[in-house]
Amino acid sequence: MLKRFIFVLFILWGSYVFSQDLGNLKHQKPFNVSGSAMLSLNYYESSNAIQTYQPFSYLVAVNVTPAIYGFSVPLSFTYTKMNKSFNHPFYRFGLSPTYKWVTLHLGHRSTNFSRFTVSGQKSFGVGIELTPGKFRFAFLYGKFKKDNAYKTIYDDELEQDEYTLKGYAVKIGVGSQKNYFDLVFMHIADNTDDFSDTSLQIHPESNVVVSAITQLSIAKNLKFNAEIAASVFTQNMFATEYDMDDLPKLVRNMSDYLNINTSTSLALATDVGLEYKLKKFSAGVQYQRIDPGYKSLGTNYIRNDFEQYALKSSYKFKIGHINGSVGLMRDNLKNTKLSQANRLTYTLGVALTPPGVFSVTANYSNFSTKQTEGRVPLNDTIRLFQVNKNISVMPQLRFVNSKSSNIIMANYTYANLVDKNSFAEYAVPVVSNTAFLQYMYSVAETGLGISANINYTDFKTALSRITNIGPTVGANKTMLKKKGTAQLSLTYLRSNNNSVKGNIYSARVGYNYKISKSQQIKFSYFFTKSKYPEDATVVGYNNSRGVLAYVYKF
Repeated sequence: MLKRFIFVLFILWGSYVFSQDLGNLKHQKPFNVSGSAMLSLNYYESSNAIQTYQPFSYLVAVNVTPAIYGFSVPLSFTYTKMNKSFNHPFYRFGLSPTYKWVTLHLGHRSTNFSRFTVSGQKSFGVGIELTPGKFRFAFLYGKFKKDNAYKTIYDDELEQDEYTLKGYAVKIGVGSQKNYFDLVFMHIADNTDDFSDTSLQIHPESNVVVSAITQLSIAKNLKFNAEIAASVFTQNMFATEYDMDDLPKLVRNMSDYLNINTSTSLALATDVGLEYKLKKFSAGVQYQRIDPGYKSLGTNYIRNDFEQYALKSSYKFKIGHINGSVGLMRDNLKNTKLSQANRLTYTLGVALTPPGVFSVTANYSNFSTKQTEGRVPLNDTIRLFQVNKNISVMPQLRFVNSKSSNIIMANYTYANLVDKNSFAEYAVPVVSNTAFLQYMYSVAETGLGISANINYTDFKTALSRITNIGPTVGANKTMLKKKGTAQLSLTYLRSNNNSVKGNIYSARVGYNYKISKSQQIKFSYFFTKSKYPEDATVVGYNNSRGVLAYVYKF
């Protein structure tokens, strides 16, 4: 009886472990327990009429992770003044034992066959991977996760059912990690017995996907990669049957297997890339096209109905590197939408890191989106044509040695969103400017660190403009034989909110103390106050928050 109990416990504690090499099992500890417990007391006070937090609250949190021979399962428990929760993964356990070139997948797994077939989807079942030499084989069978049928903002008003997806995926290929060719076949469908209530207008779905994936080193520095997939998707397995006489003989012979009817559609997905890479220079081109309606029940989400061309390049030189990209994308591939969106993007980045104390990075990006006519003529007054530009520069000076460090850094970021539609009522662009200049000093021997910076933000739209500028000073110090650490920061901002001038003050103080290697006490208090004239349209506020916590690690 004891041996049976230990065996069951061993299987359950395989939860959430991606892979376990059985060859290294003897090096694992037979039993181990780790985790932490925390008790925190929280205080909150605000002058706002609507209180978002309780004035006083508490939190008890416990995290425990038992492990047997490297197989572990995390458990967590939280208790607050408002509610409590207990999370455990026993209903989602899984193992992936590995021995040489054989890997088994048992229970709950997150698998990845290819981008357009099975990718990141959670499943419950069995699987195997074989990689003897250049041969590659993988098989997976089980139940796949599917979202609830109905989701509303009122969770208790509608009973929700989860319908079960069942299926399998097979991958056969040859090659190595650098050069390979794989074929993937996937078939996943709903269990029609779960759809007896047709009044909910929820229908069982079926999906078959075939995909070819390859990566080849054409030359020493030239690499080619591609995935081409075809998806046969049936939205309603109860729909009217299709007239098979209009289909090719091969499709007619597979009609029952593919669940073909009047709700069935065929869509293709293509992702092809070519990259040339040297020691200091690289350049690549990527082409993607995913038909409207392309879907795989083995993935969580795939964006469809778009075609995209992209060029990218980078160059490394003695004191830095430079990289850039250009992309062109469009949707409405089959002219089924009322309008078509075209997007042009290009980016440029430069980093200079010469010998010495100085370095600087700069980035520029431009995104433009323009609508054109689709199935119907597009009214110029509502045509979307926007350009978004972003520029950022960050220089830095570093004076660092074994005893102390002095760092001076600055940052400036500019963002501009322009509406190019001449019929727009408010043609004023949305502009954002942010900048800061910061100095940081620290001494290793004393554990003292100080910082000072000045901040500036300016956000302007057609209807408003908000500007804040002011300094921040801070300090931190280790003490009591490095068992305690104290922090303090003060901020003042001069605010101009739509021509209403005011002041914003904030302060933060904190202290952490290590009682022992496993015990720690943390305290923090934050206060902020904004003040505007009494007759102003902008209302000031006071907020304060405090936390006292005890943490025990084992």
